Amino acid sequence: MKKLFYSSFFLLFFIQSGLVAQNETVDLSMVYKIKKEGTQNSTIGDLSFWMTDYLGPRLAGSKASDRANDWAKKKME
Repeated sequence: MKKLFYSSFFLLFFIQSGLVAQNETVDLSMVYKIKKEGTQNSTIGDLSFWMTDYLGPRLAGSKASDRANDWAKKKME
C-alpha cells in the first residue's frame, strides 16, 4: 500500500511539474544592446575616480561625507 502511495505521489507531483514548466524566449538583440552599452558607453571608471580619488575617504557625519553627498546629489540630478 505504501509503495502505491509513493509511486502515485511521484507520478502526480514530479512528472506533472515538468509538463507545466514554461519556456521564456530571450531577445538576443536586446542582450547585445545591453552588453554594448555596458562596455562602450559606461561611465563607471569616471564615477569611481571621483568617488575614491577626488572625494577620498569619508566617515559618516564628517565634512568629507557631507561634501561627497552633495557631489553625488548634483551628479545624479
